[in-house]
Amino acid sequence: MFGAAGLRAVRVSITAGTEVTKQDQRRWSVAKSILISGGVDARLHSGELRFAAELGEAHALAEELKDFRRHLTAAGRATYQARTGKHDDLVLAVAIALWWAVERRRHQMYIGPLRGLC
Repeated sequence: MFGAAGLRAVRVSITAGTEVTKQDQRRWSVAKSILISGGVDARLHSGELRFAAELGEAHALAEELKDFRRHLTAAGRATYQARTGKHDDLVLAVAIALWWAVERRRHQMYIGPLRGLC
């Protein structure tokens, strides 16, 4: 769909673990823990990430954030998910967009502008 519209999408697969892996120029595997704790959670707590009340889905996003939980496993690893029966689609969409904005900026700082990226 994005290709047909002339857009060059960046593909992100959400994985377990604690790593980011670049599969190819436009395809990444990113651990959910990085997306949430390193992105959304940290920036919400610092006040760097805020959502305008006028945002069409602001209320739904606020509800998803309230229902999103971190659990520690017996092995001490953190897992992230919505409470049973609740959704986390908007939380993960924001997490991926925020991660890519930071990642893209990091690449631009070190290798120059990335041409043709969305």
